[in-house]
Amino acid sequence: MSISSSTHLTTAGPSLQAFEEAAAQQSDIYLDGNRLVVLDQGQLPSGRRVEWVQTNNDASQAFLDALQRNYGAGLSQAVASELNLSPAPGQALSSRTVQAALHMLDVAQQALSGVDFFTQLQLSATAHTENFNQACRAVDIAPEQLDDQQRQQIDLAMDKHFQTASINGHSPVSPQQAATWLQAILQHINR
Repeated sequence: MSISSSTHLTTAGPSLQAFEEAAAQQSDIYLDGNRLVVLDQGQLPSGRRVEWVQTNNDASQAFLDALQRNYGAGLSQAVASELNLSPAPGQALSSRTVQAALHMLDVAQQALSGVDFFTQLQLSATAHTENFNQACRAVDIAPEQLDDQQRQQIDLAMDKHFQTASINGHSPVSPQQAATWLQAILQHINR
């Protein structure tokens, strides 16, 4: 199967969606230029399995690049290591490997977002947490002087930091890093 729609291609190579769709075909995946090609497979009368491919491109490297663009370096490298996934020019990329990698990354991302949610909750301005109060005192702000609108703005600013960290593969965020963000936000609010 050839995937040539411009919605599946980026200047950096095939999109993660293109790999996911190709893997759903239950065949090996080869890269032909900027297109993913799932080639036909067959069996010789002797029982030997054969594949038809004419490429020297590296589907594994293109897949690793797509993972890194979507999940960040840390998670992508961990999954690649776990699956022994490395560049393999001219060789097929197993659809099972693609599916396993995507599953592992989804599970890892869910787990990491849970850790970040807990960290974010501990520093919530609107929840009036003790950790938030400590951050206020660290920058000489009396927490009780902050109104509800300011607290909501603080939580929204923190949420943006957590989202950026997640997008850039820097999840989970350490409580110390989150406290540093909070203190910086607190120093810039209008009192």
